[in-house]
Amino acid sequence: MSELLNILRDSGGFSGFHRTKSISREVSDKILYSVNFCPLSHKPDEFHYETVWLSDFINTITRDILKNNIVKDAKTLIVISDKQGTFLQKNNKRDVVVSDITLCASYMMLTAVSYGLICRMFREFNRDHLRKTLGFSSEYEPIIILALGHSKR
Repeated sequence: MSELLNILRDSGGFSGFHRTKSISREVSDKILYSVNFCPLSHKPDEFHYETVWLSDFINTITRDILKNNIVKDAKTLIVISDKQGTFLQKNNKRDVVVSDITLCASYMMLTAVSYGLICRMFREFNRDHLRKTLGFSSEYEPIIILALGHSKR
């Protein structure tokens, strides 16, 4: 079995996030760096990646934006946004953007798992509330949120 499959098998799936263990900036940067290796239709810099350290926002984000308490102990969110506005268009280009952003998220998740972290990915959330809470520019359309942290196991 490949090393990656061993890592995925040993991660044990999602069991909830550890309440106190945090993620280092170095690991977070490596997770973001992984998108440079994605075989995308767009350049990775055509998207906007925002790392959110959750200490101040966790209750608002999990309750009001994600409407999901299962991630209440996550330590980091990565928000992947389309900065070209194509997500709002109803055409084939939108599908390509969503596919590319999903591929970026997959690379980030695999990288996170290789560092012993667990992840949850969200595509359904209150985008306007996220923008307002985190002060995001209206030029960015958040597409995916990754919640990252150490397993509580």
